[in-house]
Amino acid sequence: MTTTKGVILVMDDDASFCEVMKEILTELGYNSTFVNSGEKAIASYKQSHQMKKPFDLVILDLKMDKGINGEETANRLLQINPKIKIVISSGFSNLSIITDYRKHGIKAVLLKPYNVNKLKKLLNEII
Repeated sequence: MTTTKGVILVMDDDASFCEVMKEILTELGYNSTFVNSGEKAIASYKQSHQMKKPFDLVILDLKMDKGINGEETANRLLQINPKIKIVISSGFSNLSIITDYRKHGIKAVLLKPYNVNKLKKLLNEII
């Protein structure tokens, strides 16, 4: 039986990005769940938390086309579990949640586009 390095919840509304990210995370040894909205991310996290099998890490896209954005999702997830490990993924580098991410309870920021090595290093540091 193969052991995994962790379980990651990824919120992004770009289907092609999610397909590639799923392949990368699987290759790196992680199980992953993908959702396309903040509401689904919160529901998935709540369910895993209640089952005492919380995600090891949550990666949130900051800008969402519909529903609540990554910042609001992060705030709500932190209310559920203040010790949650959240990484913000974004192509925007000048927003306050990016520049002062620790103040917002975020563990790290991945600026898009990022490569496999950067993702692997970050995951190894956080999980």
